[in-house]
Amino acid sequence: MLKKHKEEQEAQRKALGPAWNDGGFPNLVFTHPDGNHLSQPTAWKILHKILVAAGIDAHRFHDLRHTYVVSSIMAGDDVKTIQQNAGHYSSAFTLDRYAHVTATMQKESANRMEKFGSIIKVGVITKRKTNDSQTDKVSLTRKHTGGESLVRERVYNRTAEIGRRPD
Repeated sequence: MLKKHKEEQEAQRKALGPAWNDGGFPNLVFTHPDGNHLSQPTAWKILHKILVAAGIDAHRFHDLRHTYVVSSIMAGDDVKTIQQNAGHYSSAFTLDRYAHVTATMQKESANRMEKFGSIIKVGVITKRKTNDSQTDKVSLTRKHTGGESLVRERVYNRTAEIGRRPD
C-alpha cells in the first residue's frame, strides 16, 4: 500500500517538475498534490474520514504508531527493526516504552509453561535403602498424565563412593 502511494507521489512530483514544493522535507509520506506538507488538522480530518468509513471510533494520529509498535512486538518482530521503523533512538527505549506489552507476554509465556509443566513433570528422584545396608537404590522417574514411568534406576555401593567412609 505504501509502495503504491510512494509511486503515485513520485509520478506527481515528476509531472509538476520545478513546481513541486517539498518545503525542504523530501521524504514526507503524506503531502498535498503539489508536495506541500499536510497540516496536523488536515491530516487528522483525513484520518477521521477513513476511520468513520471503516466503522472505527475516532483516534489520534499517534495511536496508529502505538498500534504498529504493539502489534509488531506481539507478533514477535525483532526489537531492533521495530525501533528503527518507529524512529526511536534505541531499542532499549522501545522496550522501556512498551514494557506493558512485554509484561503481558511474560504472563502469557508463564501460563503456557504452567500448562506444559502440568502435562509433564521430569526428574522426580527417589532414594531408597536396599535390604543390604551397604547400597542405595536411586530411581529417576518421569510423571505424566498417563501415570509414571521409570527413566533410570541405579544401585550405588555406599562404601565405594569417593570421600565417604564406610558406616
